[in-house]
Amino acid sequence: MRTLRVSADDRPTICAPVAQPRSARAVKVRSGPAPRRTQTAQYLRHLKSAAWGLGALSLLGGGWYLWHAGHVDTARRAVEATAGHAMIVAGLTVQDVELTGRRSTPGQQVLKASGLNRGDPILFIDLNAVRAKVEQLGWVARATVERRLPDTIHIDIVEREPFARWQFEGKTVLIDRTGMVLERDDPQAFQQLPRVVGAGAARAAARLFELLQSEPALAPRVVNAVRVRERRWDIEFDNGIVARLPEEGAEAAWRQLGALEREQRILGRDINTVDLRLADRLVVRLTPEAAASRKTPGKNT
Repeated sequence: MRTLRVSADDRPTICAPVAQPRSARAVKVRSGPAPRRTQTAQYLRHLKSAAWGLGALSLLGGGWYLWHAGHVDTARRAVEATAGHAMIVAGLTVQDVELTGRRSTPGQQVLKASGLNRGDPILFIDLNAVRAKVEQLGWVARATVERRLPDTIHIDIVEREPFARWQFEGKTVLIDRTGMVLERDDPQAFQQLPRVVGAGAARAAARLFELLQSEPALAPRVVNAVRVRERRWDIEFDNGIVARLPEEGAEAAWRQLGALEREQRILGRDINTVDLRLADRLVVRLTPEAAASRKTPGKNT
């Protein structure tokens, strides 16, 4: 059984359309009695249909007997096989999968996760099971799966929103606001997103960025946020300066840094670290060049 394929427009292409015979002609309606050959063909068709019906009744009867004889599993398999075969004969099989709502999720990834195959009896498809499988994909927040008879399964997905990049153990991945990993690679299309680093950083990122947005002049300049021992943050700005926030009282420390930037343009100074971990004092570390110039006699700094 071949696997369904998803085309570029999110409509899986199962196989190429069946070409019509070159000699195909329009059907003509004849009046009067049908020729003998036509009557014979009709008789054979009726005989074939009767044979299918008798076969189905036999299998159902056998299933009923097995059920009452205590062979429940055997009876269930027999009935399912009969019903599945009847659906195949009736054309009630999966031939198409419609996929909507996709922006970043690869269509083939959704199709593979769904477990759907061309030719599966469509009434036997467990829609809840398909939905659960699709929702295991990183990009998919939720999915809706519908059966559209006679031969189509419709899957609609709602994707998660990329929020930040998370670097941990030498690997950078894309995460959403809850810390869910969306991409195991570091997509170039999301390089503009801020990066959080360290164990526990993904889960704590949303709360951190709410804090950072409270100072609009500082937030756009943040390029990295390092989670230290899963307790506090070191914030790196676009010019390399690092602000060390305390474990307790990070909000007050961030507001203090915002006030220093507005009043003294502290991020424009020759410093590389602003330590805000002490409530009663501010500790600033100079760059090596600035420190060396201060030690040189005769320098006015």
